[in-house]
Formats: sequence, C-alpha cells, structure tokens
Amino acid sequence: MSISFFRGLDLVVGALLLVIVVVGVFLVWMWFLGLGKAAPSAEFAPDVLKIEGAMSLTWVGV
Repeated sequence: MSISFFRGLDLVVGALLLVIVVVGVFLVWMWFLGLGKAAPSAEFAPDVLKIEGAMSLTWVGV
C-alpha cells in the first residue's frame, strides 16, 4: 500500500517540477521582452493596463 502511495507522490512531484520549469521559462521570457531592455517597471505598467483593457473590451464585444 505504501508503494502505491510513493508512486503517486512521484507523479505529483514530477508535475510540480514541470509547472515550476514552465513558469520559470515564462518569467525569464517576459523579463527578456519587457524589463530586459532596462525599462523601469513604471513604464511596464501601462502595457499591462492596455492588455487588460483590450481583454475587457473583447469580453464586452462577445
């Protein structure tokens, strides 16, 4: 019974590692696209607001 528990734990740990790697790659990619250009975070915020505004307009349009 404990062997099957450890097999399930291996699947959970593997899934968590995969999620951590994917999130890490995404964050590094975003850093290279935005903040990697030596742009201060104050200039990065309006871009995020524009994206959120476009998403809300898209939802209203639907």
